[in-house]
Formats: sequence, structure tokens, C-alpha cells
Amino acid sequence: MYDNCSKGGGRAVEADFKARFAAVAYRQGRTSEAIRAAAAMESIRIGMLVDAASRLPDTEFVALVVGCYGEGDTRERQAILRGLPFFPSPGRFLHLAFDACRSHIQPLFEAVACENPYPSDYFSEEAMNHLVLKALAVGTPLHRIVGLARRLNADLIRMAEDYAAERLAAGRPVSPDIELLFRRRNLV
Repeated sequence: MYDNCSKGGGRAVEADFKARFAAVAYRQGRTSEAIRAAAAMESIRIGMLVDAASRLPDTEFVALVVGCYGEGDTRERQAILRGLPFFPSPGRFLHLAFDACRSHIQPLFEAVACENPYPSDYFSEEAMNHLVLKALAVGTPLHRIVGLARRLNADLIRMAEDYAAERLAAGRPVSPDIELLFRRRNLV
């Protein structure tokens, strides 16, 4: 299927891949069966991309991932974000991870921020700090951020203290998760 890509058939093959990627069905709803089906479909999408990476030239693979992300719905984008650590040269997809971190769509943010080693492995200190603060702001549990203990730093502690002080001064609650950062402040 991918053999024609470098021989001029690349656009047709890419269009076919994107159509198949989008067609991976998932069921709506919150039943345990629907959740398992959604997880299976996500795994299938990641597997499709990993397979494409092994068959396509690098530039075509990058274009395919970026195209699927740009044209994808939320679940398709989630699969790409969770698949980033499995792609060759994953650092070249930082812009997709940063896009998800800026998104107001919480499932996209959590796809990159939670149970995903990508931010811990590839984000700068500043970007990682902002990810942690956003997690606090949107109510994402900090224990879900892979590598947080390793990436803890003095600036993050200071930013979290400022965030907590601002919330308290405004009479707003502060997530109890912030204690995960404060308990480790003496280790930084």
C-alpha cells in the first residue's frame, strides 16, 4: 500500500490512509463496553501510524501524521497524541503536543498530559511547567502526569505557590493535588 508513495502516488495513498484512519469506528457512550471499544480503536489507530512509519519515507510520515491530526476529530487526535512516544524521532512532533496543551478541549489536553511520557521526555522546563499549571487549573489529577517528580523544579514550585495564593486571595478553592508539588519542594 505504501510502496507507491515515493513514486508519485503519495497523495492518493495518503488520502486513502486518512479515510481508513477516520473510519476506525468507535461507539459513543459511557458503558464499560463502549470505553473498551474506544480504547481498542485508539490502539488500532496508533498501530496504523506505527506501521506507516515503518513503510513511508520520513517526510511523508510526518506529513501524514500532521495531516491526520489537522483533519481529525477529537478521538483521532487523541490517538495521535498518545502515539507520539512510539513514532520515530518523536521530538519532531512537539508542535502537535503544544497545540493540545493550548486546546480548550480537555480530552486532547489529557491525551498528551496524562499517562503519556512524551511531555516529560521532550518538553522544555518552561513547557512542562505550563502543562502542570494547566492541569491544576482544569482539575486534571497531577498523579496522572508521567515523570512529574523527575521534572519538578524551583520555578514550578514558585509558580504553583503563586497560583495557590491568587486562588486563595480570590476566595477560590485550590486543588488538593497541589500538595504533590509542595511535598517535594525540599527535594528541588
